[in-house]
Amino acid sequence: MNAFVVVGLLLGLAIGVALGYAVRRRTTEQQAQARLEAADLALADARRDADAIRKEAELAAKERALQVRAESEASLDERRLELARLEERLGTRESQIESRAADLGRREETLGVRERELRELQDVVASQRDAQRTELERVARMTAAEARQTLLHDVEEATRHDMAKLVRRVEEEARHESDR
Repeated sequence: MNAFVVVGLLLGLAIGVALGYAVRRRTTEQQAQARLEAADLALADARRDADAIRKEAELAAKERALQVRAESEASLDERRLELARLEERLGTRESQIESRAADLGRREETLGVRERELRELQDVVASQRDAQRTELERVARMTAAEARQTLLHDVEEATRHDMAKLVRRVEEEARHESDR
């Protein structure tokens, strides 16, 4: 019995070791499987976190892009308004310059007419002076020097009178044009 007990003990010991080994192995495998599942869960969590971070970054980038675009459009609108104001001012100045040029043209034309009238008046005065001198010499039977003196005096008075009228008219027209 001793031998049976020893064999039984050895057999029990062998079965115990084998069962212990099997239990230990199964526990180790379960722990490894649990660690693997935990790692898979951690990896899935990390992927979800990475996706969330990526989506937040994309959203922030889109918002920034929209903000930059809005700022650019606002700046462009402001520049367009400034350009429109400058074009309007330029158009106004062009109109003023054209108006001034037309005024100057009219003034030059008026001065040209006045110069012609003055020349015509001078020609009339000269011909009247000649006619008066001839008439004076004929009527008065004066000497040429005496007739010339009388005629010059009469012509000077007539010319002064005509020139004074012309000067007043030119001054009135100049005032009238400057008032416009």
